[in-house]
Amino acid sequence: MLLFSANTEIFAQKKATSTKKGKNPNKSILIKNSMAFNSYHKLIEYKDFKISGYKLENTGVKNKFSFISKINNSFRLDLDLGKVRNTAVESDSSSWSKLGGIKPLALDSFNKFILYIFKYATYNPMAFFNNYGYYGLKNEKEVIGSDECYVLMPDNKTEIYISIKDYRVVKLRSFWNFGKEDDLIEMFFEDYQTFGLIKIPKIIYAFAGAKDFRFFVENVEFNLGFLDSDFSKPN
Repeated sequence: MLLFSANTEIFAQKKATSTKKGKNPNKSILIKNSMAFNSYHKLIEYKDFKISGYKLENTGVKNKFSFISKINNSFRLDLDLGKVRNTAVESDSSSWSKLGGIKPLALDSFNKFILYIFKYATYNPMAFFNNYGYYGLKNEKEVIGSDECYVLMPDNKTEIYISIKDYRVVKLRSFWNFGKEDDLIEMFFEDYQTFGLIKIPKIIYAFAGAKDFRFFVENVEFNLGFLDSDFSKPN
């Protein structure tokens, strides 16, 4: 069973952008304001959290998922696919993936990409690009839907689109190697809402080459007491 479905017209419309020119702010202030929108400084006051929701297929089928994290160093995504479950884990001690009853494998690039969708959505992408001194800022602004955005470049192949209106992350665009060559990947973050002390998007669209994903967040819980064993590779 596939983890993705075919692209549809709605996604082509989602990806459409236009360009505008205008004065840009100081990069460090822009990064600080974007992190503040997500309340990243409050997120790290929690010990852990769990996000629950579903992945909507083009057939209308809703496949449940859960994403759990011990703050800043352990991440796990479980995605139900009919009668089997796909699991992807990244932590300080181990990184692995597992599909149904198959023996666990090293975390492959595709499962890592799915995991990073939720890492970026919950923590803010800037939390995972540490070399702030490199950050570039495009002179042109991009318009995505109704949002006019600044475009930050944390490395030479990634662009982070930040709303001028309120500094929320609207889109991330980069290239991801799934094997033979780099593929274009895009993530769109919509309908930010407050859960506990933080703001995260309730709707996430993602694209990897010709593959597309639609995730909908339903519930967020904090300080559930996750252990290192919850992220350990099974025998």
